[in-house]
Amino acid sequence: MNYIKGKQTKTSWKGSRKSIKTWELLHTDVCGPFPPYIGREKYFFTFTDDHSRYGNVYLLHEKEEALTAFKVCKAEVENLF
Repeated sequence: MNYIKGKQTKTSWKGSRKSIKTWELLHTDVCGPFPPYIGREKYFFTFTDDHSRYGNVYLLHEKEEALTAFKVCKAEVENLF
């Protein structure tokens, strides 16, 4: 009986919500450092808009470039939607 209960998943999360307009809720992540294989990029930065599910990945040489990548992504999303 415990085995079956452990395999069940929740159908809803209390307190979670879906955004109702673009750019209201944004999911981001910075990953790295990784060994540079092609070029010199060691990090990548992901953005996903919760409402539209539009996502993008930016390759970064250093973590300090994350703010610049965020500004570029924001401009792209505003122009797209």
